[in-house]
Amino acid sequence: MLVLQVCVFAIAAWLGAHLLARSPGKPAVRWAAVGALGYALAIGADALARSVDPHDPPVLWTCLFFAVPMVTWPFVLLRLAEPGGEVPAGQRRLVAFTAVSLLIAGGLAFTFRSGAWLPAVLAVVPLLTFAMTFRRIRHRRVRALSTVATLLFGLGVTLPVYAADLLPDGLVLPMLGVDLIVLTVAVAIADAFDEGTELRADMARSALFSGLAALVFGGQAGLVILAMGTSTATTALLFGLTAAAVTGQALHSVVDRAVDRLAFAGRPDTAREREELREAADSLARRPAPSSFALPPEAEFNRLVRRALSDYTHLGRLVASPLTGLPVIGERLSARGAQDQPLERAAELKAVLREGIERLRPVAGEFSTSDEWRFFNAVHYPYVVGLRPYSVRARHEDLTPDAAAALKWFRAGVPERTLHNWQNQAAALIAGDLRTRIEADPAVSGSAGAVPGSAS
Repeated sequence: MLVLQVCVFAIAAWLGAHLLARSPGKPAVRWAAVGALGYALAIGADALARSVDPHDPPVLWTCLFFAVPMVTWPFVLLRLAEPGGEVPAGQRRLVAFTAVSLLIAGGLAFTFRSGAWLPAVLAVVPLLTFAMTFRRIRHRRVRALSTVATLLFGLGVTLPVYAADLLPDGLVLPMLGVDLIVLTVAVAIADAFDEGTELRADMARSALFSGLAALVFGGQAGLVILAMGTSTATTALLFGLTAAAVTGQALHSVVDRAVDRLAFAGRPDTAREREELREAADSLARRPAPSSFALPPEAEFNRLVRRALSDYTHLGRLVASPLTGLPVIGERLSARGAQDQPLERAAELKAVLREGIERLRPVAGEFSTSDEWRFFNAVHYPYVVGLRPYSVRARHEDLTPDAAAALKWFRAGVPERTLHNWQNQAAALIAGDLRTRIEADPAVSGSAGAVPGSAS
């Protein structure tokens, strides 16, 4: 039983850490990662409690940790339905009510294991949330996995009340994690679909590294348990080593970045160079093969261009962009005799984007705030120059007169939402120009309709 608990614990902890490392800035990813990590903590707390007394019911910490994925579940579904937009206030209130209801009902269900109304609350509220968001989830595989996960959740929450006596004491909680793992995988697929990147190779690489680390370090604690028997200390050692192994491997880039900032505090250029190389190395596993590029629908192509513009100053992140497979990229590399390498393709994509931005410039000259300049200003100064006008922590030093005037104008006269809308429109204009050039190439004009990259 302990082996099963450790395996489920390791999978949940790895999934949560992997999602956080992959796309920490996305709300759906953050909620799913918090849910997976909360479930892993619930497994660990339950195993520790049973190491003291195998016949004890779950303790308070187990109930609280298990309530975390139940609370985050509706928020994940809501964010999957609204990946890039503002969540309506009515839906936020409904989901907040759902979260509180699940928190209270889940704690009572695990504490008392009684009350016929508890499983009804636990099952019905997430199902209602899913029914509210189902049609707005864009990727059909994500919709299918979310459906399976939500149905499993609705069925699984009845186990602690009605089937706890039919199953071994330590088996109920690991069984309830199947639906959470399915939903977490659905979030990873949705993220890969949104980014246009590969998922299978990236997850397989991360899982192999984390699995090997867990086997090496957790296996030593397992040998201690075989030699000395199960106790609270040895169980805590086993779960602690396993958690450190799987999360350390999944979050290695985050740890490396923090160490570099400390080690190279006096040499920020070196730290930035190392971060760029690290991002490029991590992006290789997510990079679609350039030969597999096919022209996607207009809306998807605009979204990919918008994503690439936001990564303009991060050459390592551009390595993973499916736009590196554009035919024009290969033609430009051949024209200047450069090697067809991932970093070269990313650098060429950056040059193509830079040319697209320059085409938005009305006329050559100094900075202006007139209407015809708004799209150029919206992408040139934040992305090319690196201005962050609404960040209180950003340091803007050694700015040119034009950049200083643009910064003042953004802060004084351009709301953040307006700038975001201008950037979306500018990205659509750049994408439209680029798409026209692609469609003029007969090699790709017949392949429209496919989405570059693979989220499988």
